[in-house]
Amino acid sequence: MLGLIVTAEPYYTGPAYLLDHGVATIRGGRLSDVPVTTASARELEWLVTHGSDLEPMLLAEMAKAAGGVVGLRDIGKKPGVDNPILLNAWDSYPWPTTT
Repeated sequence: MLGLIVTAEPYYTGPAYLLDHGVATIRGGRLSDVPVTTASARELEWLVTHGSDLEPMLLAEMAKAAGGVVGLRDIGKKPGVDNPILLNAWDSYPWPTTT
């Protein structure tokens, strides 16, 4: 991974902007040689649910990417699995107790 940009804002044309404005470039190569994607916070939260199974899934998405733009939406959330990072965060919060 060369870099990661995560946003909670809408990003509908994020990859197109990166490609059209030359923001995602590499020296001595072609942009299509570098997988590019934008991810919403939700997509990133869903990716975490796959654990160590995620790497081959990402590699498969990169292999079928057209022009270097990788889509993450098709991976989605692993059915029946909650995001462990979010669960730990909620469990660590000092919720008020009733007595």
